[in-house]
This record gives sequence, structure tokens and C-alpha cells, in this order.
Amino acid sequence: MKKKTILLSAIILGGFAAPIVQQSVVNAQTIQTEVVQNTNKQEGESTNNQEPRTNKIKLSDKISSDQLNADTSIVIPSTNKDVNTKLDDIYVNLNDKEIAELKANKETNFQVDDLEITTSWGGSLSYESVSSDMQLQYDDSTQTLSLLDDSKKVNHITYELMHGDANVHYIFKDTGEEIYQKIHDDTLGSGEQDFTVEDLVSLQKDYLLKGHFDAVSIDFDNIANVVNPSNPAEISFKEEPIVKEYDPDKINKDNAEFTVKLEKAEPTIFNLNVYLDGKIFSKQSLTADIYTKLSKQTGEKLPDPSTAKLNNNKTHTDVNYSYFPQLGVTTMSGKAFHQTIFDVGNNWIDEPTTEDFFNQALHYYIRDMDIHHLFAGRKQTISIYYESDGYSEEEANSTVTSNVHINSNLGLQTVLNVTGKKGETILVDVPQIEGYESDKKTVTAKVNEDGTITTNEKVKYSLIKDDEGAGSTKPPITNPEPSPNPTPDPSPAPNPNPAPNPNPAPNPNPDKMNGFVGTMKQYVKLYQLEKGKMKPITNKELGKHSDWKFDQTIKVNGKIYYRVATNEWVDAKTVYRYQVESGIVETKDKEFTSLVSSDAKLISNRGLGAHSSWKYDRIAYLGDNEEKYYRVATDEFIALNDVIRK
Repeated sequence: MKKKTILLSAIILGGFAAPIVQQSVVNAQTIQTEVVQNTNKQEGESTNNQEPRTNKIKLSDKISSDQLNADTSIVIPSTNKDVNTKLDDIYVNLNDKEIAELKANKETNFQVDDLEITTSWGGSLSYESVSSDMQLQYDDSTQTLSLLDDSKKVNHITYELMHGDANVHYIFKDTGEEIYQKIHDDTLGSGEQDFTVEDLVSLQKDYLLKGHFDAVSIDFDNIANVVNPSNPAEISFKEEPIVKEYDPDKINKDNAEFTVKLEKAEPTIFNLNVYLDGKIFSKQSLTADIYTKLSKQTGEKLPDPSTAKLNNNKTHTDVNYSYFPQLGVTTMSGKAFHQTIFDVGNNWIDEPTTEDFFNQALHYYIRDMDIHHLFAGRKQTISIYYESDGYSEEEANSTVTSNVHINSNLGLQTVLNVTGKKGETILVDVPQIEGYESDKKTVTAKVNEDGTITTNEKVKYSLIKDDEGAGSTKPPITNPEPSPNPTPDPSPAPNPNPAPNPNPAPNPNPDKMNGFVGTMKQYVKLYQLEKGKMKPITNKELGKHSDWKFDQTIKVNGKIYYRVATNEWVDAKTVYRYQVESGIVETKDKEFTSLVSSDAKLISNRGLGAHSSWKYDRIAYLGDNEEKYYRVATDEFIALNDVIRK
């Protein structure tokens, strides 16, 4: 992770605001394609340049001097310069002069030949002896031969790799499927310690990749020559060839093969959204792998052209890259953009497109070719807008329908589907709770420009006294408004032999468990347990970033719930557990340490500096695996393993 400084500027009310400099942490990826050297014994037979004679003897064999003749080969093991790297046996064939000298003087010098090995996969490995002249001695008393190198007794001949071929296998890392094999001729050798792996594009085998990156290394944090992020052709992935290191002193026929593990690439995603009068009319989506061809898309649904017209001034696209978080989201819109993408040039005359918008957009960006690897992780949404006759965008945009949340001494009360026009102040009826009386019947609320309706008023509920001055013995029961379009349950066919009515389904038994939960960025639904099932409470929710104590937990239909009030439960997936604890933590020796929000998602524009101290007020258990985090701000958490507790 690298620190980026992003310069932000803004235009406010026709004037220029002072530039704002903020530190932002971006998490760009790096594709470091793995290449491993095979160590398994090769299958099949290899050959070499050795020529064995009729009789073969080893240094350890007991032989008479008469057996030393022109029909006998002396078999001597050989190794690479690394003595643990075994090579083929060497057949020393002495000539008549050397044989006579060995018998007469009990020793003779001989010249060591080069070793040429042809592997089972057709490659060649050439070795040269480290010592060109060696000596054989014969001991009459033991009737055995000894091998000497520079007057020192040895038990093998040492060779050095001069040059050789490497066999490279290309496989998909995610599936293990081998898609290609290429012998890299004469790429290994003396004095060399690495070789360059050929990529499949240069070998004209890119069609085999099918959704995987090629045999290259890619540093996505190093973006070069970015002119227009919306055009992938103008983005450089900064690919570097893979250079595989090896030890020439350890190369033999069993390990001169290498495997390239090709990384799976994130697909490219194209979306086409069709709007009618500001609302979604139809959607199409295509997910495709790089190095594959797009099929023609069908099923496009467009509004009736006799009652709705295309407004190409509103056409826009959003593009983002998962491999380039630095670029953020790029947006292009307007009539000129629409004409560039959709309108076909015909003798320099624009011919407006009236149908087949999705295929036209795909053709513009892909050009009927295989999807280029620069589209990996690219997501693009193109939106086109139709408007009915008499449609007023201003009128449509000014009307808001939203839920209104009212604070009360009995918790957050929710009024569903309140409608008003932006900028207006409206009256909202206060929910009435059986057994309680509210101190007001309505509250005033503001219809905001962002589409929300909010009130700052608070309602107080008082327990209704009975004739004897005692409070109602009934628990508070909310009275939610009925659904505007209730759907009755279908009536089952009558049973000709009905059984006695069973007892209502019992509720499962909860477990006692005391603790705390916190809500996240959204209001959280509450549920009540009835007849073994959880039913939503429609007029009450828990507020955003609020804390609640629970005393029971229960599992219903595979889901875990916590009880935060009498028969009021929250789904464990919508909150996070925490324990109350405070203290100080210090970040480790990293330039920037990442933060996450309460939903365990990375906070992309903030990070903590190295060796900095931070107060925390709780230990939170975030994400599906409930990993431990320290909370250092309202919605900012740092992983337990990234800090040291002071």
C-alpha cells in the first residue's frame, strides 16, 4: 500500500475555494505471476552421448587386471557442481595405450568427454567436465580401481552446465489446467542465473488465456501515460516480463522444467440501464472474461417510441477499475457522448441509433475483437433516458417519498412512506402506542434536497393510568399502519379428513448471553418472535451508529438474533458485537496502516501513520468471521494484528 497525496479543489457559488490537500490511502493490486521449478523425476526415457562397451565395471567392483581391456567400460557416477545434483553415469572407455599404461604402471591419465543429455521432452543439456584430465589407479592387493582428481581420490566426475533448454508449462493457477508447453531453446547456461519466460501473446497463443493474465508481472500502482481513464487503450498496465532465477549448478534432466501459474483476472462488466421518466425501465448486464469474444446480446427492452422519446442529452456512463482504485470513477455524459457511442457515421452523416443500444456500445468499446486484458476488472454502466409526453423532470424530482424517524423516550419510532415536496415543511402524524399517550399528535418535518425527510422534534410517551391509578398491565404494543396493498395468504384446499387442531408452534428456547451490539451505517430492523418465527416490527428501528445492550440470543431458521428489549430482536448480521474496554494502541513500522468501517470494509481515504498512538474505547468483532478490531473513532476501526497495545 502506498500513500498518495490528492489535491482537491472546489468551485463554490461561482468563486474558487482554497485548495484542500488530503492524505489518501489507495490499495492498488500487484499481479506477480508465480513461476516454480519442477523437481519431480521426469517421465519417459532420456538419452545421452555415452557409448557403453560389452563389459561394464564400477569403481567398487573387484576385477583382475586381465579384465581391463578394449571391451570394458568403467562406469563412474557424475554430478553437477552441486554434488547433490546427480547427472547420468559416465562410461570411461580407455584406449589401448591407456590400458597398457594402467597395467604396467598401475595408473593412467585419461581425458573426460563432455556430457550431452537429451531429455524425455526433447530438450538438450550440455555439460563440460570441471577437470579435463583425471587419473585412474589400479591396486593389485584389493583388485579395485580408484579415481583421482588433481591427486585427490574422488568417487564421481564433476560437470558444469554450459548451455541447455528449459521446458516451460503454462497452467491456470485457479484450476491447475495446463494450456500450453513451450521449450525455451538454449536459455540455460554457465554464468547465467535467470531467463526470461516468453508470454503467450508474443507466442500468438493469447486465445488460450480465457480470462487469465498472461505470463507477465503487473504493478497496478505504477500507472503510466494515463490520458483518458475512460478509454482502456490509453491506460498502461506497465507489464514487465517474468524473469525466473535458477541455479545452473543444480540443473539436471529432472528439474530443467518450469511451471508458470497464470493468475485469474477479474472479468469486465458492462451494464445498460434504460430509464423511463427517471425510473428504471429495463436493465441488461454482461460479465465477460478477457481474451474471449462477446456474443451478440438479445432481449433489449425499450419504451414504446410512440409514447416516449429518447433524451440523448442525459446519456451518461460511469467507469471504474478494481485494479486501479487510484482512478476512482470516471463519468462522461451528454449528447456528444451519446452520438460518439451510438450514432453510426454513414458518409459523414450521423444516423441516430433507435434500437440495439447494448450491442452498439459493446461494438464501440470492444470492436468485435477478443476482450483486451486492459479491460480486466473494468466495470462500466451506460444509462440512456426516455421521457413520456408531458413528463416534467422538475416536478418529478421535487416530490419525495421517504420514511420519517422520530426520537422518543420509548425508542426510535418510524412513520412509513411520507410524501412531500423538496424544501417544504410538513406535518407528520405521531405513531400511537397502545397503553401510552403521546405529548403531541404531530411533528413538523423538513423535506430535504437529498431525498430524506427529517424532524428534530422528540415525542414523550406517558403510561395511561387506570381507574385505580395504576398503569396498564399490558405491555406497550405498537400499531403499525397496514400495508397499502396487503396480499392474503392463499387458502389451502379443505382436508376431507381433518386432524385435530395442533397447538400453536412453540417459540424456540433462547440462550442467556449478556453483551453489547453496535449498529452500523444504516437503520436496523427490529423483529418480534411469534410462533417460532421472526416477524419484522414495521414502525420501530434502531438508529445508525447506536449502541445497545442485549441479554439473550436465539437461532431461528438458521439466523442468529440478539434481544435488545422485551420481544425485540436484531439480526446478528446487521450489527456487530463489542466489549467495553479502553486504552491506547500504537501502530507498527508501516508507512500507513489501514482502517475499516463497522461493516469491515476498507476506508480508502484514511490511514494511520507509523508508530502513532491512538485511544480506543472498545474491542469490536467485525465481519463474518468476527475478527478483533480496536475502535479509534465513531466508525473507524484498526485490526488487532496491526497495532501494539500500550
